[in-house]
Amino acid sequence: MKIEICKENSSSSNQHPHRIRFQFAFLLLSLSSLVFSIGCQQGGHSTPPNTSFETVTFETEDQIRLSGRIFGPVQGNPVILLTHSTNETQDSWNPFVDLLLKQGYTVMTFNFRGTAPSQGNEDEIQFALDIKGALSFLGSQGVRGLIIIGSGEGATAGIQFASTQRVLGIIALSPHLNLGKLNISSILSEIDNPILFIVSEGDESGHQAAAEMFHSAHLGVWAISIFRGKANGAALVNSQDNQEVSEHVLQYLEDFLQ
Repeated sequence: MKIEICKENSSSSNQHPHRIRFQFAFLLLSLSSLVFSIGCQQGGHSTPPNTSFETVTFETEDQIRLSGRIFGPVQGNPVILLTHSTNETQDSWNPFVDLLLKQGYTVMTFNFRGTAPSQGNEDEIQFALDIKGALSFLGSQGVRGLIIIGSGEGATAGIQFASTQRVLGIIALSPHLNLGKLNISSILSEIDNPILFIVSEGDESGHQAAAEMFHSAHLGVWAISIFRGKANGAALVNSQDNQEVSEHVLQYLEDFLQ
Protein backbone atom coordinates (compact mmCIF):
# COMPACT_ATOMS: atom_id res chain seq x y z
CA MET A 1 0.00 0.00 0.00
CA LYS A 2 1.14 3.57 -0.68
CA ILE A 3 -0.06 6.86 0.69
CA GLU A 4 0.74 9.95 -1.36
CA ILE A 5 0.44 13.31 0.36
CA CYS A 6 1.85 16.76 -0.22
CA LYS A 7 2.65 18.70 2.93
CA GLU A 8 2.93 22.34 1.96
CA ASN A 9 2.62 25.59 3.86
CA SER A 10 0.02 27.76 2.17
CA SER A 11 2.32 30.77 2.27
CA SER A 12 4.76 29.02 -0.06
CA SER A 13 2.30 27.82 -2.69
CA ASN A 14 3.05 30.69 -5.05
CA GLN A 15 6.75 30.00 -4.84
CA HIS A 16 6.48 26.42 -6.06
CA PRO A 17 4.93 26.35 -9.55
CA HIS A 18 5.37 22.59 -9.80
CA ARG A 19 3.71 20.36 -7.30
CA ILE A 20 6.00 17.71 -5.86
CA ARG A 21 4.40 14.34 -5.22
CA PHE A 22 5.49 12.84 -1.96
CA GLN A 23 5.23 9.28 -0.76
CA PHE A 24 4.81 9.29 2.99
CA ALA A 25 5.25 5.94 4.77
CA PHE A 26 4.35 5.99 8.48
CA LEU A 27 6.08 3.44 10.66
CA LEU A 28 3.17 1.95 12.57
CA LEU A 29 2.75 -1.68 13.54
CA SER A 30 -0.86 -1.56 12.48
CA LEU A 31 0.22 -0.26 9.06
CA SER A 32 3.24 -2.47 8.50
CA SER A 33 2.34 -2.87 4.83
CA LEU A 34 3.38 0.75 4.33
CA VAL A 35 6.99 0.00 5.25
CA PHE A 36 9.30 -1.16 2.50
CA SER A 37 12.01 -3.75 3.14
CA ILE A 38 15.68 -2.82 2.90
CA GLY A 39 18.91 -4.60 3.70
CA CYS A 40 21.21 -3.97 6.63
CA GLN A 41 24.20 -1.66 6.56
CA GLN A 42 27.40 -3.41 5.65
CA GLY A 43 30.91 -2.42 6.62
CA GLY A 44 34.00 -2.31 4.45
CA HIS A 45 35.32 0.14 1.88
CA SER A 46 33.32 1.18 -1.16
CA THR A 47 34.70 0.22 -4.54
CA PRO A 48 35.90 3.11 -6.74
CA PRO A 49 33.38 4.70 -9.11
CA ASN A 50 33.25 2.94 -12.45
CA THR A 51 33.82 6.10 -14.42
CA SER A 52 36.33 8.90 -14.78
CA PHE A 53 36.13 12.02 -12.67
CA GLU A 54 37.88 15.32 -12.15
CA THR A 55 39.63 15.88 -8.83
CA VAL A 56 39.08 19.46 -7.68
CA THR A 57 40.08 21.64 -4.76
CA PHE A 58 38.28 24.74 -3.53
CA GLU A 59 38.42 27.10 -0.57
CA THR A 60 35.78 28.03 1.97
CA GLU A 61 35.15 31.56 3.20
CA ASP A 62 37.40 30.88 6.19
CA GLN A 63 40.25 29.73 3.90
CA ILE A 64 39.98 25.98 4.44
CA ARG A 65 41.03 24.04 1.33
CA LEU A 66 38.74 21.10 0.56
CA SER A 67 39.14 18.21 -1.88
CA GLY A 68 36.38 16.83 -4.06
CA ARG A 69 35.44 15.10 -7.29
CA ILE A 70 33.20 16.09 -10.16
CA PHE A 71 31.52 13.50 -12.36
CA GLY A 72 30.13 14.81 -15.62
CA PRO A 73 29.74 18.28 -17.17
CA VAL A 74 28.79 21.14 -14.83
CA GLN A 75 28.26 23.95 -17.34
CA GLY A 76 24.54 24.55 -17.83
CA ASN A 77 23.49 21.51 -15.78
CA PRO A 78 22.03 20.94 -12.32
CA VAL A 79 24.44 19.15 -10.00
CA ILE A 80 23.72 16.60 -7.29
CA LEU A 81 26.00 17.30 -4.33
CA LEU A 82 26.59 14.33 -2.01
CA THR A 83 27.61 15.18 1.56
CA HIS A 84 28.93 12.48 3.90
CA SER A 85 28.55 11.88 7.66
CA THR A 86 31.40 12.14 10.16
CA ASN A 87 32.02 8.37 10.04
CA GLU A 88 32.06 8.35 6.22
CA THR A 89 34.07 9.97 3.42
CA GLN A 90 33.22 10.92 -0.14
CA ASP A 91 34.21 7.34 -1.09
CA SER A 92 31.17 6.11 0.84
CA TRP A 93 29.00 7.36 -2.03
CA ASN A 94 30.83 5.52 -4.83
CA PRO A 95 28.20 2.84 -5.59
CA PHE A 96 25.44 5.48 -5.56
CA VAL A 97 27.52 7.75 -7.79
CA ASP A 98 27.62 4.98 -10.40
CA LEU A 99 23.82 4.71 -10.27
CA LEU A 100 23.34 8.47 -10.64
CA LEU A 101 25.72 8.63 -13.58
CA LYS A 102 23.80 5.88 -15.35
CA GLN A 103 20.75 8.15 -15.09
CA GLY A 104 22.67 10.98 -16.76
CA TYR A 105 23.14 13.23 -13.70
CA THR A 106 26.17 15.38 -12.97
CA VAL A 107 27.49 14.66 -9.47
CA MET A 108 29.91 16.25 -7.03
CA THR A 109 31.36 14.71 -3.88
CA PHE A 110 33.86 16.18 -1.45
CA ASN A 111 35.38 15.56 1.97
CA PHE A 112 34.35 17.90 4.76
CA ARG A 113 37.04 19.79 6.65
CA GLY A 114 39.03 17.44 8.87
CA THR A 115 38.61 14.46 6.52
CA ALA A 116 41.78 14.00 4.46
CA PRO A 117 42.80 15.07 1.93
CA SER A 118 40.64 18.09 2.84
CA GLN A 119 42.41 20.40 5.26
CA GLY A 120 41.38 21.87 8.60
CA ASN A 121 39.95 20.33 11.75
CA GLU A 122 36.61 18.59 11.86
CA ASP A 123 33.96 21.11 12.94
CA GLU A 124 30.38 20.07 12.32
CA ILE A 125 28.96 23.53 12.84
CA GLN A 126 31.08 24.74 9.89
CA PHE A 127 29.99 21.98 7.51
CA ALA A 128 27.38 24.28 5.98
CA LEU A 129 30.22 26.68 5.18
CA ASP A 130 31.95 23.81 3.37
CA ILE A 131 28.79 23.24 1.32
CA LYS A 132 28.68 26.95 0.52
CA GLY A 133 32.27 26.69 -0.72
CA ALA A 134 31.32 23.77 -2.96
CA LEU A 135 28.40 25.74 -4.41
CA SER A 136 30.62 28.77 -5.01
CA PHE A 137 33.05 26.56 -6.90
CA LEU A 138 30.23 25.04 -8.95
CA GLY A 139 28.91 28.53 -9.64
CA SER A 140 32.27 29.45 -11.17
CA GLN A 141 31.83 26.44 -13.46
CA GLY A 142 28.37 27.51 -14.66
CA VAL A 143 26.13 25.21 -12.61
CA ARG A 144 22.37 25.51 -13.12
CA GLY A 145 20.83 24.54 -9.79
CA LEU A 146 21.84 22.32 -6.88
CA ILE A 147 20.32 19.25 -5.22
CA ILE A 148 21.86 18.09 -1.94
CA ILE A 149 21.73 14.45 -0.86
CA GLY A 150 23.29 14.16 2.58
CA SER A 151 24.05 11.45 5.10
CA GLY A 152 23.95 11.93 8.89
CA GLU A 153 25.71 15.17 9.80
CA GLY A 154 26.09 15.86 6.08
CA ALA A 155 22.30 15.77 5.74
CA THR A 156 21.83 18.14 8.65
CA ALA A 157 24.49 20.49 7.27
CA GLY A 158 22.58 20.54 3.99
CA ILE A 159 19.42 21.51 5.86
CA GLN A 160 21.32 24.24 7.73
CA PHE A 161 22.69 25.52 4.43
CA ALA A 162 19.16 25.59 3.01
CA SER A 163 18.07 28.06 5.70
CA THR A 164 20.01 30.78 3.86
CA GLN A 165 20.29 29.48 0.29
CA ARG A 166 17.71 28.42 -2.27
CA VAL A 167 18.29 24.93 -3.74
CA LEU A 168 16.27 22.66 -6.00
CA GLY A 169 15.78 20.09 -3.26
CA ILE A 170 17.32 18.19 -0.36
CA ILE A 171 17.25 14.48 0.44
CA ALA A 172 18.31 13.84 4.03
CA LEU A 173 19.39 10.28 4.83
CA SER A 174 19.47 9.52 8.58
CA PRO A 175 19.71 13.19 9.63
CA HIS A 176 20.81 14.40 13.07
CA LEU A 177 19.10 17.05 15.16
CA ASN A 178 22.36 18.63 16.28
CA LEU A 179 25.49 19.88 14.53
CA GLY A 180 27.98 20.53 17.28
CA LYS A 181 26.25 23.03 19.58
CA LEU A 182 23.64 23.96 16.98
CA ASN A 183 20.18 22.46 17.42
CA ILE A 184 18.81 22.43 13.89
CA SER A 185 15.24 22.88 15.17
CA SER A 186 16.01 26.54 15.82
CA ILE A 187 16.31 27.35 12.10
CA LEU A 188 13.78 25.03 10.46
CA SER A 189 11.08 27.71 10.22
CA GLU A 190 13.39 29.70 7.92
CA ILE A 191 13.66 26.95 5.28
CA ASP A 192 11.65 27.30 2.09
CA ASN A 193 13.13 24.37 0.17
CA PRO A 194 11.64 20.95 -0.61
CA ILE A 195 13.06 18.24 1.67
CA LEU A 196 12.66 14.46 1.68
CA PHE A 197 13.74 12.69 4.87
CA ILE A 198 14.65 9.00 4.53
CA VAL A 199 15.34 6.74 7.51
CA SER A 200 15.17 3.06 8.34
CA GLU A 201 12.96 1.43 10.93
CA GLY A 202 15.97 0.29 12.96
CA ASP A 203 17.69 3.69 13.03
CA GLU A 204 16.04 5.02 16.16
CA SER A 205 17.97 8.29 16.43
CA GLY A 206 17.62 9.11 12.73
CA HIS A 207 13.94 8.19 12.80
CA GLN A 208 13.32 10.45 15.80
CA ALA A 209 15.29 13.36 14.34
CA ALA A 210 13.57 13.15 10.95
CA ALA A 211 10.11 12.95 12.54
CA GLU A 212 10.77 15.96 14.77
CA MET A 213 12.01 18.03 11.85
CA PHE A 214 9.20 16.93 9.56
CA HIS A 215 6.51 17.98 12.05
CA SER A 216 8.10 21.36 12.80
CA ALA A 217 6.85 24.63 11.37
CA HIS A 218 8.40 25.34 7.97
CA LEU A 219 7.73 27.00 4.63
CA GLY A 220 8.73 24.39 2.06
CA VAL A 221 7.19 21.13 0.86
CA TRP A 222 8.50 18.30 3.03
CA ALA A 223 8.04 14.53 3.21
CA ILE A 224 9.36 11.60 5.20
CA SER A 225 9.79 7.97 4.14
CA ILE A 226 10.58 5.16 6.55
CA PHE A 227 11.89 1.82 5.33
CA ARG A 228 12.25 -1.51 7.06
CA GLY A 229 15.77 -2.53 8.13
CA LYS A 230 18.74 -1.11 10.01
CA ALA A 231 20.74 0.67 7.30
CA ASN A 232 21.64 4.30 7.84
CA GLY A 233 23.44 7.06 5.99
CA ALA A 234 24.92 6.35 2.57
CA ALA A 235 24.29 2.62 3.07
CA LEU A 236 20.60 3.33 2.55
CA VAL A 237 21.23 3.91 -1.16
CA ASN A 238 24.38 1.87 -1.76
CA SER A 239 23.39 -1.76 -1.26
CA GLN A 240 21.87 -3.93 -3.97
CA ASP A 241 19.46 -5.04 -1.26
CA ASN A 242 18.16 -1.47 -0.95
CA GLN A 243 16.93 -0.95 -4.48
CA GLU A 244 13.55 0.33 -3.27
CA VAL A 245 15.29 3.23 -1.54
CA SER A 246 17.45 4.07 -4.54
CA GLU A 247 14.43 4.00 -6.85
CA HIS A 248 12.55 6.21 -4.39
CA VAL A 249 15.39 8.74 -4.46
CA LEU A 250 15.56 8.70 -8.26
CA GLN A 251 11.84 9.48 -8.45
CA TYR A 252 12.27 12.48 -6.19
CA LEU A 253 15.18 13.73 -8.25
CA GLU A 254 12.91 13.77 -11.27
CA ASP A 255 10.31 15.71 -9.27
CA PHE A 256 12.85 18.24 -8.02
CA LEU A 257 13.99 18.92 -11.59
CA GLN A 258 10.54 19.39 -13.11
